[in-house]
Amino acid sequence: ESNALDIALAEQTMAFVGALPAAVRGAHDVRSLLVNLVDMQSRFAEPEELPFGITDDDGHALTDMAHALPKPRPLGVLRAHRAVYACADKYVVDADYEEYVLDDDEAAADAPRRYCIAGGDSWQLMVDDGTLTGDDAVAPRDSVWHWLGALFDVFAAVHDAAAAERRAAGGDNDDDDDNDNDDDEDDDGERSELEQLEDRARRLAACWYYVASQVDFNTSEDSDDDDDDDDDDDDD
Repeated sequence: ESNALDIALAEQTMAFVGALPAAVRGAHDVRSLLVNLVDMQSRFAEPEELPFGITDDDGHALTDMAHALPKPRPLGVLRAHRAVYACADKYVVDADYEEYVLDDDEAAADAPRRYCIAGGDSWQLMVDDGTLTGDDAVAPRDSVWHWLGALFDVFAAVHDAAAAERRAAGGDNDDDDDNDNDDDEDDDGERSELEQLEDRARRLAACWYYVASQVDFNTSEDSDDDDDDDDDDDDD
């Protein structure tokens, strides 16, 4: 149940990023942010082997979930910001190691059904043969140490933009407004689109802050790098 909530949180955050006004979006690496959100959602959705080599009676490794969970994603947002690309069959690699975003819209029968994620192996094949060029051929910044901080920068930017809008309209002091936003949740008709987006940013920020306190973001490579740094410090 917890994983399902985190998967939904990632989807809601992708949709939030897609709703950013151009003035806010242009100052941030939205493409990399979306790619990392897709990757993080997959971590919540895919079964992982339990630690210490725990197995069943037949010697098969036990996992924390019986099966993979659905991964709903706003495909239109991912396409618009070049986080995914239509992937022809000739670029498809081993599906056990490469993830794709699938279009489940049966009405769009003539549209591509499989999309590769920027920075992945299929994307790299398309770059290598010249199918993707220019900015599309630049790998996103795929780093957990980067994207979570970048996400909170976006939340802060939305808040700043909404505060500037209120000041321009002669509204209340921003510090005073912070105290009564929750009371206005059911009164969206009187709040601007930017203020409604600010409310979403507040809720998402609270959720991600909790996730960040519960999830181990280290990969094995990260751990190795940290160990190397510690060794260097000891040498000094």
